[in-house]
Formats: sequence, structure tokens, C-alpha cells
Amino acid sequence: MPNTNIKSNLLMGTTFKPVNRFYRSFKLNVSCHQSDLVAVSYNGDKIIGAGLIRCYLPTNKSINIKPRSEAQSCQSYDHPELGQFVLRSLFVDPEHRHYGIAKQILTLLCNKSDARLLLSCPNELTSLYQPFGFRVQSAPDNKTPNVLIKEHKKGLTLMCRP
Repeated sequence: MPNTNIKSNLLMGTTFKPVNRFYRSFKLNVSCHQSDLVAVSYNGDKIIGAGLIRCYLPTNKSINIKPRSEAQSCQSYDHPELGQFVLRSLFVDPEHRHYGIAKQILTLLCNKSDARLLLSCPNELTSLYQPFGFRVQSAPDNKTPNVLIKEHKKGLTLMCRP
């Protein structure tokens, strides 16, 4: 049973070195970028869970944005018209699972914006996301970022929160 000194915070536009070290300690290929929206749970001063939302810019030239790459972040989660928001990671230390930490992280991230939010996950995890308004999306649509299309082709389930 984890310590009851668990706190969760939103981080944005800050240095994410401790979060990136947390991911690397579990051999996960995840890295936070400066304009990602990141939620972190701590047990005391130790990170025990993290999740991040990244904005993928559109390639539509009618929008007056010149992205350096598809994964360049939007800078503002208040302007969903600038891109597609994707939950790119949600991970809790296995020793601290089944205590609601993932739900705390999801609550922080989902409450930040009413924008459409996409994710991909193994089918067995869809029930975690459904209480947050996510529904299984049968196939990618024309707004789905390429990173999620590739994951869908590998067998992951696409989900969308309108």
C-alpha cells in the first residue's frame, strides 16, 4: 500500500527533467517537451505517475501556422482550432497501481481543456478512459494525427473525447 502522502500537480512550460528521468527509469520511450501539458503524481518527493498531452499541428496550409514538424506543440490549450490534442502517455509505477493515481492524473489533464482529445491504448485499458468521456473510435478520421494512425495499424484502440 502506498504512502498516503500522494499529491498530483499540473506542470506546463517548465523543465521536465525529473519527469523524463521517471519515464526512463521504467525503460519507456517517452519524453516531455516544453509545451506539453503534463500531470505528475508524487509520493512525498518521488514521482510515481505521469501523463502528458501533446498538440499535433495541422498540415492544412489555410491555417496561418508554419510548423517545424507535425509534433510541434501548440503552446496554448485554450485554442483547439490550432491542432489535435493527444494523450501521448499515462503511466503509473507498478508498485502504486490500483489506488486511483491514473484517475487523478486523467482528471487533471481532462479538466484543463474542453478540446477534443484523442488517445490510443490496448483494448483492455479502454474501461479506464470511458468514465472520462472517451469513446472507442472505429477508424481514424481526416483529423487524426499520423502518430495515432500508425498505432491503430499496429492494433491499438483509438479513443476520442468529443
